[in-house]
Amino acid sequence: MRVAVITNEKHKIFAEFLNEHKSLAGLSDWNIVLSKKLKNGKDSYAEVLTDSLEKEIEIMLYSSFMKFPEKRQANILMHELVHARVSVYKEQIEKLQEDLEENLVNDITRGFERLGKLKFGDKNASNM
Repeated sequence: MRVAVITNEKHKIFAEFLNEHKSLAGLSDWNIVLSKKLKNGKDSYAEVLTDSLEKEIEIMLYSSFMKFPEKRQANILMHELVHARVSVYKEQIEKLQEDLEENLVNDITRGFERLGKLKFGDKNASNM
């Protein structure tokens, strides 16, 4: 089975667009990799993967993407850049939630300790 690929000319145009517009999505210091292989799929036009540690975004286009006029292709590429930015925000929020949860658990545990409720063999401790 032959794998469909983006022509060199189109790949260059799409890659330049992504690099020129990534700052609009707050990703100016991120590296963008555009796959040359086209994926097959009926319901999708593109897909994005983010690697926050490497500050790298991989964008894969579906063969259905190539059927659209240039204006729609540009819209889809920008849409994927925004998805990448939202993904980064989501990771940051999840990290904040983990930190907040740990701080809350520590505060509650210190509260029990201050109340003198944390003693081995204390029958009142089991009534908390």
